[in-house]
Amino acid sequence: MEGPTGQAGRRLDLAGVSLDHGPIALPHPGRVRPGWVVVTCGAALVLGAMEVALTLGLADALSVRDASLRLGALLVGATVARTRLAWWLWLPSVAALVVFLLVAYTPLIERPALALLRADAPGPLADAVVVYSGAMTDAGHIGDIALTRLVSALDDAQRLGIPHVALSEQARAVRGRVITSGADQRRLVALLGGGAQPHVVQGVTNTYTESLAFAALARTQRWTHVRVVTSPLHARRACTTLEATGLTVTCAPATSRDVALTNLGSSGARLTVARAAIHEAVGLVVYRARGWR
Repeated sequence: MEGPTGQAGRRLDLAGVSLDHGPIALPHPGRVRPGWVVVTCGAALVLGAMEVALTLGLADALSVRDASLRLGALLVGATVARTRLAWWLWLPSVAALVVFLLVAYTPLIERPALALLRADAPGPLADAVVVYSGAMTDAGHIGDIALTRLVSALDDAQRLGIPHVALSEQARAVRGRVITSGADQRRLVALLGGGAQPHVVQGVTNTYTESLAFAALARTQRWTHVRVVTSPLHARRACTTLEATGLTVTCAPATSRDVALTNLGSSGARLTVARAAIHEAVGLVVYRARGWR
């Protein structure tokens, strides 16, 4: 007897299965996601976690550019998304989100941040005020942090009658030209210093080399005791590094003009302090490991 196919001994059931030749492959009823969708989702997931980490100050802590970290996050996410480890991509996202919520909306960061502060009691009159530098613009003007430090230092010099102010000049190449901050710093000292004499060190790249340069300047000027002015959370690392060169140091943090350190009442203030605190905590660990303090 002929079956539905017109050949004797062969018949097909309604499910498309041949009893004579075995099962015939059928399309999967589910929808298969294209590979580019999987890769894009993985990259986006890790990039989101990286953005949260950057908000908390990861780039500053590692001294790495934001763009480099973002590119690395995209590459890692896109690569891992096509492997069996894809589900682990949720882990950094969830962890970063939890840390962000704890820092921004609880007082968790307050005690560790305040532990980084160092403000020494007034002592004998210092020979000079030493001001640690900050960023500058491509026009050679010092940035907000550096300006805050310098204003506080000049205020101390006038108020205490300290005749010398030590500065560190920043320099970098911009469109083939070397731009420096020295002219801007000297102009500010002339305007606000009340007659204080500026002394400038050059060629510094970080707090350690800056401290060595200040120590060398102190030896040439025969200073034995200096008053160190820098940002509040940077004060402990800067002062201990300079003390390690043999100078007597009075640590005098600059006035905090971006947040009130003793009253972190908003999420924005806590995040600002968290970025500085994480940067300094990592810096202290690195400096101890290298014997720089």
